[in-house]
Amino acid sequence: MKTLFALTLALTTFASAQAAPVLQAVRNPGFERFPQKKTFTLDSSGKMTREIRDFRENTTTVENLGQLTKAGLAQIMKQVERLDMNDKLVDPKEGTPQCTDTPSYSTTVFKDGQAKEIYRSAGCHTWILENRSDGTLNDFAMTMLF
Repeated sequence: MKTLFALTLALTTFASAQAAPVLQAVRNPGFERFPQKKTFTLDSSGKMTREIRDFRENTTTVENLGQLTKAGLAQIMKQVERLDMNDKLVDPKEGTPQCTDTPSYSTTVFKDGQAKEIYRSAGCHTWILENRSDGTLNDFAMTMLF
């Protein structure tokens, strides 16, 4: 019984210690010779990872990109807090033809238990937040994706 209690306590502590995602950028491949899906994630502890899924080789690699400093994480969190979760994604070229077979990109912010897409690029179109309340979050995420 003591062992079961200790195991339950250890698992509960481990689960509560998991850091939640703060920022995530995803690149989905278009029609490419070597298609790869790349996902960059920054979590609430400041840990940065990049997952690369290679569709041709049917492999997935997770890279630890490092740890953001406390000051750097604080700057990102300040921008996340300023983000207007009601700001809508708009396509400045709405109504114009779209192209096919191109890669797509998106950036999502996680705030107060909600996910908010702040950027999307697909089919030769780019959607941005109407009021640009994302600051430089998308620029940072896209830089880390590659």
